[in-house]
Formats: sequence, C-alpha cells, structure tokens
Amino acid sequence: MSIAAAIVSQEPLAPALHLKGRDAGGLKRLCREQIHAPAVAALAALLAVQVAPSDAEAHLLHGLALARGKQFAGAAEALRCSLTIDDTSIPAWTSLGEVLLEALDYRAAKVAFEQVMRLDPHALDPYGRRARVVVAKTLQRLKKATPGSPS
Repeated sequence: MSIAAAIVSQEPLAPALHLKGRDAGGLKRLCREQIHAPAVAALAALLAVQVAPSDAEAHLLHGLALARGKQFAGAAEALRCSLTIDDTSIPAWTSLGEVLLEALDYRAAKVAFEQVMRLDPHALDPYGRRARVVVAKTLQRLKKATPGSPS
C-alpha cells in the first residue's frame, strides 16, 4: 500500500512503509533535525507514532511539528496523547499551554501552565522556565490590551 493510499484509507502508515517492528529512534531524530521543515518533521513524527504508539516522546514531537506548521488542533491532540502516556512531562505540558494560547483557548492554557508550575515549582527544567516566560509575556500583553488595568 502506498503512503497516499494509507492516508486516504486511514490505515496505519507503518506497514505501508515497511517500518513495522523497527525502532522509532531514527524517525524521532529525523523529526528533531527537520525543525525548519514542519511538514517533513510532522510526517517523521507521525511515522514514529505509528511505529511506537506508546512512546510519549514520539507524540510530543508530532505535536511540536504540527504546532510549527500552525496546525493547533492537531498539535493539541498529539500533545494530549503524549500526556496520557506520561502526565509528568514538563515539555509536553508547556508545549500544550503554548498551543492552546495560540488557539485562543485561554482557560485550557491556564490549566496546562498551572500543571507545569506544580510539576516544576522551582523552575529547574528549561521548559518550566519557558512556561514562566510565556505566562509573563502573555500577562504583559493582556495588561497593555486592557485599558485602565493596573500595571
């Protein structure tokens, strides 16, 4: 089965590419290397998810690649899949918060960032620090956008 046929039929892509049983590490590495090519990174990450569906990092990389391509709904879904496997992933919670901000889902973004704060209360993880920067910048933008708000 071709890749296009697998996509159209919603069949798993791994058998179509003869990847069944292979390690997802190479695909995850390809995804990380393709930071400036979101479509290639998203495909590599999707294939990694097909090869290793219980790999939280593969779902995380898929979500990040989709977010780079401005596909926020798909990114949020992939990040939530990552979190169902590893709900202590600070990178996944931070990335989910950022994606939800981009999607203008402020309540859900707040929940994601609060989870980062619970998991990393002292901002020891780089993603924990990143979450705090994103929250601070967002609050600054909201204050500027709201006339008469306290500084």
